Amino acid sequence: MLVLMAKNAEMGGAKIFKPDGEEMVVEQMVLTSGINVQLEQMIKMLNPLEVPIYNPPSPRELECLGMKLADMNLQFRKGFFELSFDYKKVSEPSDPEVCKRFMNMMKRGPESMIKEAKEELGDNGILDYLKNKKESLTDQMDSRKAKVAAERERDEE
Repeated sequence: MLVLMAKNAEMGGAKIFKPDGEEMVVEQMVLTSGINVQLEQMIKMLNPLEVPIYNPPSPRELECLGMKLADMNLQFRKGFFELSFDYKKVSEPSDPEVCKRFMNMMKRGPESMIKEAKEELGDNGILDYLKNKKESLTDQMDSRKAKVAAERERDEE
């Protein structure tokens, strides 16, 4: 069970100005102090929130790698929390068909990434791709600048 409790709520500051633009420092401090007193009272009225924590189900694809999630560990440190999982070994996956699809995707993943990169980059490599991309973006920007300038001239007339 995870219990969440409100620890603190605070207003950092307020800005109050006179009609002439001068800051009203004393009024700002009084307002901030009053709001912070009310926030402290509000925090005392909030009940702790209880959240049940369960171990999540283990993905079937993980069984293909010979392991299964066992326990979830949640540790609170100063300023952060750490979430980790224990595992247990699995001698045989529960669904061999899932493993077959998963392993095929794992094998084809790098090949499809290389294929897509080659299609995007072309035969000339990354330097030519970047040069062409820069020229394309520069042309688009020049076109946009010309359009904006034309709109401004039209508006001025």
